[in-house]
Amino acid sequence: MVEPEKKYHIVSLPLEVFENQEQAKVNLTPEVVIIKELKYDDLGISCWVEGQKYPMKGYPLPHSVDAAMVVKRALIDGLRIFSSLSGLVYCLFHWKKILANFVDFSNIVLVRFYLKPEKYCRSGREVYRVGMELAGNSEVYRRLVKCIVMIWEYDDAYRYRFQDAFGAGENVREGLETLLDRETSEGNEMKAKWRMVLKAFSWLMFIPKFSRLVKKIDELTNWNELKLDIADKYHAFAKPNYDFGNFSFEERQVQRNNF
Repeated sequence: MVEPEKKYHIVSLPLEVFENQEQAKVNLTPEVVIIKELKYDDLGISCWVEGQKYPMKGYPLPHSVDAAMVVKRALIDGLRIFSSLSGLVYCLFHWKKILANFVDFSNIVLVRFYLKPEKYCRSGREVYRVGMELAGNSEVYRRLVKCIVMIWEYDDAYRYRFQDAFGAGENVREGLETLLDRETSEGNEMKAKWRMVLKAFSWLMFIPKFSRLVKKIDELTNWNELKLDIADKYHAFAKPNYDFGNFSFEERQVQRNNF
């Protein structure tokens, strides 16, 4: 199905009304965004924005993006507990409760924005396929997979990073190492996050059940399905702070102009 051209008016509050103006800048959006075409078919959802050569996968509705961001931050911040031996030991005895609480919280935040699986983007379908195969009949694990895929769908800054990193390798560890290597965010905030995630991953690999899970992910995943296609690259290459394809921002702009 194709929607005709629409104008979406999103009026932002002025910065001076916010206590934390740096964080509030995230809320500021153009007053009018012109959607030339919005498609949702068997290939998923795609959105053509005026002035762009290629469509974006998915539809980044501000409310759904904010919801995904809340869950994503809770997940990444929660991984800090794995970065110490004492935290790892604690989780060994309480991981089921921790996981169930996180899934319940995520479901409350995201339940309004769940998409039908057939509307996921190509890479999102691969994440969903592998996740559901691993989840089996466990309701908690299946809900966890849905939460992860929703972050994948709605947060393209992270999705493009993961597609670039994991699409370039053949296993989870290589992908995490590539994320860390190609991150160039100012102040190294993101680089510090990936370093923390990689450290937590290394600790968790000492747990047989987790290492078997990672091995299964490596075996099940079709890494080619995660690769950035030309439309993905067109949008990803415009983003700074990460060396997509191992190219600098300047090099990416030259390539992007030739797409």
